[in-house]
Amino acid sequence: MTWKKRSTGPARGWRLQASLLATALAVVGGVTPAHGKDRSGGPPGRGIGLSLSATPFYQFKSDLDGGGNLSVSRIFLDAGSRKKINERLSLGLSLSYDFEDYDFSGSTDLLSSNPWDKIHRPGVGGLVAYETKNGWKASVGPKIEFTRESGASWRDSLTYGAVLSASRQLHPMLELGIGVGAFKRVEKDSLFPFLKVNWQITERVRLANPLRAGPAGPAGLALSYTPNQQWEFALGSAFRRFRFRLDDSGPAPDGVGEARLLPVFIRATRKFGPRFRLDAYAGAAFRGQVKLEDEDGNQLRADNLGTAPLLGLTVSGRF
Repeated sequence: MTWKKRSTGPARGWRLQASLLATALAVVGGVTPAHGKDRSGGPPGRGIGLSLSATPFYQFKSDLDGGGNLSVSRIFLDAGSRKKINERLSLGLSLSYDFEDYDFSGSTDLLSSNPWDKIHRPGVGGLVAYETKNGWKASVGPKIEFTRESGASWRDSLTYGAVLSASRQLHPMLELGIGVGAFKRVEKDSLFPFLKVNWQITERVRLANPLRAGPAGPAGLALSYTPNQQWEFALGSAFRRFRFRLDDSGPAPDGVGEARLLPVFIRATRKFGPRFRLDAYAGAAFRGQVKLEDEDGNQLRADNLGTAPLLGLTVSGRF
């Protein structure tokens, strides 16, 4: 049997990286990841609490244990709105689109020199958050995504589930809680706990969740330092796992691909007033692995990935 040949080339990732960076800068007029703060907007009944963000991310080439190497270009786009209904209740809605371009090169141990390439992940999510008089906060955030390679079945690429969390304002400087994410993913269920933290340790030092928990994993932790109103610096990490349905012409027709990694990053943030910010990331992805499964989720091949340098940028704003 002859598999479809996918286009490759050492310069492709760099060309895509440049175009994604240009896209992010083009939308600087309104574009925010979760940084541990309430984004619900102003007083009840006023404003829609709109936030927009664009994040291009590049995972540099690293070696696969079984031979060959891999680099990945990613861009994450997010638009969300959160509105306070009253002093206790707020509702939110978010739309997202993630794009990943996997560039395999050389001879791999994954049944093909290029087992998958372009991955699309459109999604929609909701949020219901409630705060009690004694400082307790509870929220539930359902989400639906389609995670698929170009040409793969939409019906068979559905991912859905929710994140539930409960926390309490123990002190004006400390909010602490727990959460759990439960998702029905492509041929596999996922259940994970996470710690919800927003701790203003000092006037300038804070420990908080750098990401939102979701189908790709928990929210992680980041320690940040704010020397003034314009700048912030942080060190953080958050485990990520991506699963997606494959097309019908690769080494595993209608199968499943998976990529997992543990990114550790430093972040430098420049704030432009209260509404806009630019976050630059640099770091490395540890404990990387890629897996190839058949259409029922049975593992066919798996290969570990060497440590990979990372670079990223987020342009964000809220209204």
